[in-house]
Amino acid sequence: MKYMLFAFLMILPTLALAQANSSTDAKQAEAFIRSLGDEAISALDRTKSDQSARRDEFKRILNTSFDTATIARFAMGRYWGTATEAEKTEYKSLFNQMVVDVYTKRFSEYTNQKFNVTGSKPAGNDVIVNSLITSQGQGQPIRVDWRVRRGKVIDVIVEGVSMSVTQRSEFASIIQRNGGKVSALINHLKK
Repeated sequence: MKYMLFAFLMILPTLALAQANSSTDAKQAEAFIRSLGDEAISALDRTKSDQSARRDEFKRILNTSFDTATIARFAMGRYWGTATEAEKTEYKSLFNQMVVDVYTKRFSEYTNQKFNVTGSKPAGNDVIVNSLITSQGQGQPIRVDWRVRRGKVIDVIVEGVSMSVTQRSEFASIIQRNGGKVSALINHLKK
């Protein structure tokens, strides 16, 4: 019995340290997402009338704040293992371009939204940072959660729907409809 008490007392500081590190990671992730949101809103305000500048700003933010390699690999799913090195390289480039194009279009409708970080929680090695995007006088706020790993975003979850999981499902469907060929996905992304 006294050995169990001794073991518990030895482990207690380690547990406290792990808890403190988790709390520190969460606070750092919240600060990162708050800064990212402020930077994105500022970029959108600066580039209202210039789609090309807006696309360049979004690409810069994406490349510095998102782990696009991890996101691209996850989105390809089980087919990553069957792709050749050349296919992987071309796919990652096309994936990055697709994300910039899609989100530049989505953010072109931006009009004076407010971005607020509302909290966070640990999720394995990641931190999920919660936020709300509100529009002045335009309905309910939109809940957006950000999965952060090692100081980079690896997923965006809008109203409970993971963008990475959605993309993975779409990509798997394209590959499956074309006999399991990764080249079909690459050709789809080229369009």
